[in-house]
Amino acid sequence: MKRYALVVGIGDYRYLAKLAKPTHDVQAVYELLKARGDFNEVIPPLVDKQATAARLKEKLRYVLQKQGEKAEVLIYFSGHGFTAGPDEYDQQGYLAAYDTQVEEGRNGELLLAKNGLSFSSINGLIADEKTNVAGLAIFLDCCQSEYLIERSLIQQKFQQALDRGVFVSAACRSFEPAWENAGDAYSAYTGALLMALGDQSAGTVTALEAHNTVEKRLKGSGQEPIHAGYGSSFVVVDYRGQGTAVPVVDEAENDRHPPYQGLQAFTRETRRFFKGRDGDVERLWQRSRQSNFVMVLGPSGMGKSSVVRAGLVARLVDEGWRQITMMPGTDPLGNLRAEVERFLTKAQVAASKRRRLMRVLAEEGLLALAKVLGEDLGTVLPAGRLLLLVDQFEEVFTQCAATELKRDDERSVVDDEKEGSEKEEGLEKEERTEKEEERDRLRDSATERRDRFVLELVAVGKAQTPLMVVATMRSDFVNEWVMTGQPPEVMDHNTVTLGPLRGENLRAAIVEPAESLGYALEPALLNLLLEDVGKEANSLPLLEFALRELWTERDREKRLLTERAYRQMGKLSGALNKRAERVYAQMASDAERAVVRRIFLRLVRIGPAQRDTRSRQRKADLLLMGGRDAQKDEQKQQMVADVIQDLVDGRLLVTGREGLGDSARGDAGYVDLSHEALLEGWERFAEWRQENRDLLRLEQRMVDAYETWLKKEDLNAEEREKYLLTGGLLAEVREQWEALSKELKERRPALMQYFADSDRKDEENVATLKRALAENNMRDASRKVRDQLQDRPAQTVDATLSAMALVGKSQDAFQGKVVYEAQDALHRAWFRIRERLKLEGHSNWVSSVAFSPQGDRIVSGSNDNTLRLWDLEGNAIGSPFEGQSASGLEMECSQQGGGSGSGRDYKTRRLWGV
Repeated sequence: MKRYALVVGIGDYRYLAKLAKPTHDVQAVYELLKARGDFNEVIPPLVDKQATAARLKEKLRYVLQKQGEKAEVLIYFSGHGFTAGPDEYDQQGYLAAYDTQVEEGRNGELLLAKNGLSFSSINGLIADEKTNVAGLAIFLDCCQSEYLIERSLIQQKFQQALDRGVFVSAACRSFEPAWENAGDAYSAYTGALLMALGDQSAGTVTALEAHNTVEKRLKGSGQEPIHAGYGSSFVVVDYRGQGTAVPVVDEAENDRHPPYQGLQAFTRETRRFFKGRDGDVERLWQRSRQSNFVMVLGPSGMGKSSVVRAGLVARLVDEGWRQITMMPGTDPLGNLRAEVERFLTKAQVAASKRRRLMRVLAEEGLLALAKVLGEDLGTVLPAGRLLLLVDQFEEVFTQCAATELKRDDERSVVDDEKEGSEKEEGLEKEERTEKEEERDRLRDSATERRDRFVLELVAVGKAQTPLMVVATMRSDFVNEWVMTGQPPEVMDHNTVTLGPLRGENLRAAIVEPAESLGYALEPALLNLLLEDVGKEANSLPLLEFALRELWTERDREKRLLTERAYRQMGKLSGALNKRAERVYAQMASDAERAVVRRIFLRLVRIGPAQRDTRSRQRKADLLLMGGRDAQKDEQKQQMVADVIQDLVDGRLLVTGREGLGDSARGDAGYVDLSHEALLEGWERFAEWRQENRDLLRLEQRMVDAYETWLKKEDLNAEEREKYLLTGGLLAEVREQWEALSKELKERRPALMQYFADSDRKDEENVATLKRALAENNMRDASRKVRDQLQDRPAQTVDATLSAMALVGKSQDAFQGKVVYEAQDALHRAWFRIRERLKLEGHSNWVSSVAFSPQGDRIVSGSNDNTLRLWDLEGNAIGSPFEGQSASGLEMECSQQGGGSGSGRDYKTRRLWGV
């Protein structure tokens, strides 16, 4: 690409006061740009008398609209800058040309400028449709130079120009002078700029890098450089080649510190290789100056973590900021508190003060902590402000227990209905009510913790504190974010959305990291990479992985990345799968390959509708897949550890401790997929996740409940038992237990015991509920007997029979025990019984008695082998019926009432006429 530069320095003015430095400034900048700027032309400096207003306008128009057509242009100005106007509401900013004249008011204020080059006219020229530069960098070393930015950002056209690649660096704020010290060779701003551009260590110096260096050098000097625009990738000077290139690092060093990061995010340590996102970093930095809460959105694989870590975080840390990094996990508030405490400990905050700060965080929240930090900067934050980075914010919705509890509720409605049909109605109702109350309590508690975490982060953005929160989130979770109840303006004003790399930015991300180490890409390879990236959606992780593989297979002799190696690795779509299959195939045994499958399935959260996400795990927990027994299982655990290390060496997994909160306790830290791209990029892994998806999700829901139970170790046993499996989830686990137990026996033995405890407790609860229901029924029945005895004396016999029946029910329900309620009913009935009639005449036991259907006669049978008929007064009717054995006698009266009676023993049946 063609490049042009225009430099202007005016120290000797016709009408204005002379300046000592601009002539030296402009000459030094001119020589440096000509020697190291790789420009097609650096126009000879316009100095003093040459820089009239008319000539300046002519040269600016020429370099921007003629030479600069689809080219990169740099403009440097050193001289007077001022504002003029009748009052503060009607002022303009100007660059002073050689022949500029000003009209002063009575009090020395500048009312009018003649032949001045107004910032408005410069802005208009830049935003003009005829100006079609590919990139523009402007450096202004003059008083009140921020006016060029400050008054222009309200113009839509100028904002559009900034968006498409214009970078402006101004020496000072709109109310400040630009200093020059008599003993220095250059003005303060240009002297710092020359030092920044003279740094050969990075190979190239971009406009943004130069400005950042200047800003640091002038900190506390009385002038504050300001910049704007998204053209910060504009390379001002290039020290590669030309005899003074960056020293070539040996190949061993190149292997240890490759320019491409594969599936891992770029960081502050690797930012020199992070290319193509300068505009996005700039947008993020600008947004961070407007709010203390910034959400970075983008699809999976868009490089959100790299933009934040290698871009914004690196820049802020360079400026003296301190940093806390966390990931939400299953307990966002708990992890936040753990990371804050770790930061305070590392910062060597006194124990008493640390306890006070942690108490503020726990009781009053993050905003209160931020305010306390603001009051105590000297001891807690001696270097300045604090950044809280919440990476992978979507974990709030994918791993927080509230989400799974809600899904459990939906399933439990069906499960409880199915289960309830098999139970007594009263038990079903009471048990379901208790389970629903328990689920509501757990869900409300989890939702409250999740929503409180979100609210605490957002609240920081509205306050003036030394704390800023930056979060990264997959854009497909925006709906879940909105459902937390955040006002729309939070999403409108506090987000930066990342799109795919395109055009020159994409080319820079591919080519420049290798070039920084003295390597090049074959033209055919570059063209093929660009073509393949265009075919694949969200292909940045695959691209970075393929580039890392290409770097491994580079031609060291020719210092070249080749098309041949790219095709051999399966190109963009096949490189990751081929690498994963190679690592998998290198496992020493079928047992190790089985462990690989178990590990990968542990490191993913199976979501609805194929919406799977990463789920990092403690390494110590993964090692328990080897079992808990002594010598034999120590060998198994060592095998798991070896497999994990092989997968890390193969760049499929990563280990670490950063941002985990409580889950990082111990020395082992965590294990995670190196990137979500593995979910689809490794075909075997995708197949594993399709096998028994429902069973995998059920296992994960079980694990969520188990981990919640683990965290309740401070509760007493009775309270902690409330966090065992219950309701629909327990019913599902029981139903699938045969299949689940085969998987859990080896991988998660602790879950086996958790289920056993849950099952036992649920059985106890059911038994308790049944007993409670039986006791309740017994009380009701006993009460009915009492009422019947009290209110309806004529039914005393019926009440007595009911009381006697209660005794049998009590023995059945309470393991042979006759409870108080049954005893009380029977005693009350017994003492109510009065003799009404005595039937005498049999000579042995009376074994059977029956009333006629009309109730006017009684028939009795006795062991004296007779039947007798009686009237209701107890008088015998007729002679006894003889010939009937009364052993086991049963009697009936005919339904017609007067026709006949019958009696039968075990062997005979007799019919008797009345």
